[in-house]
Amino acid sequence: MPGGSPRTLKVDPPGPVFLTMKRLLCLWLPLLLTAMSAQEASTPPDLPRLARLRALPITLYPEVSLPRSTYPAFMNQHARPEDAIVLSYLDAFKSGARISKLGIQRGQVWIHVASDRDLTQGGLKYIEGASAILYVPAAHPLKGSKDTLMIDVAGLARSTATLKCPLIVGLEPGDARNFAKVREVAAHAAVLTIYDHQKQKGGPEAYRRYVERLVAEAKAVNPKILIEVAVSTGTSDAATTAASSLLYVCADLADRIGIYCDDTPESLTSLARLYDMLRATGPESDRPAFAPGYAASASSSRGQACTTGSRVGLPSTSRSRPSGLASCNAAGRRGSG
Repeated sequence: MPGGSPRTLKVDPPGPVFLTMKRLLCLWLPLLLTAMSAQEASTPPDLPRLARLRALPITLYPEVSLPRSTYPAFMNQHARPEDAIVLSYLDAFKSGARISKLGIQRGQVWIHVASDRDLTQGGLKYIEGASAILYVPAAHPLKGSKDTLMIDVAGLARSTATLKCPLIVGLEPGDARNFAKVREVAAHAAVLTIYDHQKQKGGPEAYRRYVERLVAEAKAVNPKILIEVAVSTGTSDAATTAASSLLYVCADLADRIGIYCDDTPESLTSLARLYDMLRATGPESDRPAFAPGYAASASSSRGQACTTGSRVGLPSTSRSRPSGLASCNAAGRRGSG
C-alpha cells in the first residue's frame, strides 16, 4: 500500500459488526415480550374472587332437545342443589315433555316460556316441578306496539307471582344495549341473565365494564335483583379458557353463572372442562387459576334432588341479599322458603 494512501477497513455489510439498532430491537423484542408474558402468567390469582366464582350456582342452557340429550345424565353427575338446567318451551309446551320424566335427580329445572300464554290454565301441567320461569323477550316488538317488551315482562311477572315462582329474564344483545329496556325488565325480574357474544370479543376487562353498567342500571330500579353472567362453550381449549376468564373478572358482579351449550363433542368437552375449572377444590396456592386438568372432586358437586322450596339464588358466600327464591307450583300454593 502506498505510504500516502489512507488506510481503510473493509467489512462485509451483513456482518455482525454493523447490526443497526433497528435490527437489534427486532431481535430482542420477541424475547422481551415472551418474558413479560411469563411474568404476567405467574401473577397469583385473586383468591377471594376465585373462591366466590367456584361457589356460584351454574345454569345450563342446552341448545338441543333436553329429553333426547345427555344433559340429564350430566346434571345427575355434576350438579349441586342450586344448579339448574333449562327446558325449552319447544320441549315443554310443543312436545309435552314433563319434568318428572326427564330423570334429573340433582339440581333444578327451569322452564323457558315464549309468552305469558304458556302460563294459562292449559299450560300449568307442563311447569309442574319447575324451580323458575325463564323468558327472553323477542328482539323485535310486534307490529303496532311500542312497549311490547315492557308489556310482556310485566304480564309474566304477574303470572309468576301468582304461581309463587321466580321470573328469570334474559335480553337479546340489542335490547341489553338499550339501558331503558334493561331498567324496564329489571323492575319485574328476580334474576337478569347477561350474555353478549360480540361484547365478549373485546376481552375480559372490557366485558366487565359492560356488565358493570348493566348491573348498575338494573339495580337502580331493583336493588334485590340477582345477576347471572353467561358464556358459551368453545370449540377449543383456548376458547374455553377465554370463557373462564370472562367469568373470573365478573365473579364479584355475579350471583349465578350461565353456560350455553349444545350436543356436539366439542361443546360437551368444553363444558366438562369449564366445570372442572369452576368447581376445582383444594389449596389455591398449589395451582394456578384455571389450569387444565384439575378435576372437581366428587364431594364438590354432590347434592340432593330438587325439592319443594329449593333455592334458585345465592350460595353461602354471596353478598348479603335475599335468597328466598322458591320453587314453582302449578297450583300457586307454595310460597318462598
